[in-house]
Amino acid sequence: MDYKREIKLLSIEPRNKPRLSEVLVKLACAKCKYKEKILSLNEITRILFSIQGCRPSSWLSCFRTIPSAGATYPLEIYFISSGIEGLEEGIYSYNPKRHSLTLVYSDSSLDFSGVLVNAVYERTTGYYGSRGYMYVREEVGHAIQNAVVTSCSLGFKADVYLSESIPGKILELNNMLKGVSEALIILEPYNGEGKELRELPISIKRELSLDEAIIKRKSVRSYERKPLSLNDLNYVTYLSIYEFCEGTRTYPELNSRYRDNIILVVGEVDSIDNGIYIFRSDTGEFEVLSRGDYRRELMKASLSQRWVGEAPVSIVIVGEGDIRSEYEAGMIGQNIYLSATAIGLGTVAIGAFYDNMVREIVGVGRPLYVMPLGYPRKKLF
Repeated sequence: MDYKREIKLLSIEPRNKPRLSEVLVKLACAKCKYKEKILSLNEITRILFSIQGCRPSSWLSCFRTIPSAGATYPLEIYFISSGIEGLEEGIYSYNPKRHSLTLVYSDSSLDFSGVLVNAVYERTTGYYGSRGYMYVREEVGHAIQNAVVTSCSLGFKADVYLSESIPGKILELNNMLKGVSEALIILEPYNGEGKELRELPISIKRELSLDEAIIKRKSVRSYERKPLSLNDLNYVTYLSIYEFCEGTRTYPELNSRYRDNIILVVGEVDSIDNGIYIFRSDTGEFEVLSRGDYRRELMKASLSQRWVGEAPVSIVIVGEGDIRSEYEAGMIGQNIYLSATAIGLGTVAIGAFYDNMVREIVGVGRPLYVMPLGYPRKKLF
């Protein structure tokens, strides 16, 4: 990389507003206060940081804003610049560790600005084998969701295009870039009327801002042995997947429809019987599929990872058989991470499990993620 052409970006200071729930509800209802304006470099910086930014941790020099299987970090992030003041038109590589942009291709004919998410699959499949392909696509989903929700908070519309819909001109440049293009997120101002908001069905007493949740997010693998409150469970499930406006969830559709849903394996939740429930995203109801505490069975199906049996509830993301379900699972998973973090809960995205065993337990769909949810033994912040 030619660091002589590097543009160092300003450090990100987390905003104390807007609250996470405020942004996700507005995202679902296309009420993101879109304005007619051009992206600034500071706004671009905030979006890029939300996708792959890093901060120091006790065991990693770069703790990323989204999870990565085995910290293999297969994603390469590029910014496409068109009409941005102070930024030459072309394609830039984002370096998370240096928090910088470097021009890799100059092109004044580009007529949009956006984020290109590329994947170097070998970084993950070299460790996890063929299972790694799903892990990478899920990680792309995490990146998409952070980009979309941060863009919404800044007043910009983010349209998501998967690989088959990315303009050919961009795909032709892949020989100059690292990895293969998985998603393109086009950013533009938009004056939208939005949809009619349903009555907010959750009670919010304490909550982090969007920026604080993104920065403080981490994977938690140790939980207190105490029941989860129903209100906290509602907060996470509603913000993860609920249709706050008719027909639209808290993340964008991929190719014009949703494919995934969430199943709750409940062991210790106040005011709700132990059992397996499907969450109806259109009504917000927990529909019982079977009665009893299945946490131990789910733990065994998850390669005996003890935190699955330890947490009061686990969320299983299920979908269809196509790869778009894997991207969508990452988007839902990122919402679960952020909403859990925002109210002091912990979770971890688990992709290592016996598919047939998990499918037999939950009874529906193709399992994509198992995410235990509970109160961390060590406080997050």
